[in-house]
Amino acid sequence: MVEEFTLESFKRFCENNRFMVVKCNNCGRIFLPPKMFCPYCDSKDLVWMEIGRVGVIVSYTEVHVPLKGFEKFNSYIVVLVEFEGGIRLPGILKNAKISDLDIGVKVLLEFSKDYPSGYYFTLQQPL
Repeated sequence: MVEEFTLESFKRFCENNRFMVVKCNNCGRIFLPPKMFCPYCDSKDLVWMEIGRVGVIVSYTEVHVPLKGFEKFNSYIVVLVEFEGGIRLPGILKNAKISDLDIGVKVLLEFSKDYPSGYYFTLQQPL
C-alpha cells in the first residue's frame, strides 16, 4: 500500500515504530510535516523515507499548565529536536528534569500510544 503524504500517514508510521519523512525526488530535500508537493521546488515526485531517531535538542521549556489532551502529564518538558537533514520535531521529553538539559543534548525518538502525539523523547547521553 502506498501511503499518502498526510499527517495521518505519518502517525500510522509512528504506530509501527518508524520515523518517516517525505523526500522530494526532484530536488533531494526532505521535510516534515508531510505535504502533497515539495515546499522547496513544488514537485509532486515524492517518496516516504525513514531516517534515524537520534537528534539534538535545539530548544526546550517546562510546561506547568498542560494543554488540552496533555492533562495527565501534570508538568512536563517540551523539546524541539533537530534530526538529520534539518528535520525538526517538537515533543515531550520523558524522565528528565529541566536542570538536566542544554542545547545540543542528544535524545532518542520513542513511540507510544500513551502520548497524544504518538511519540516522546528520552535522553541519550550522560550529563
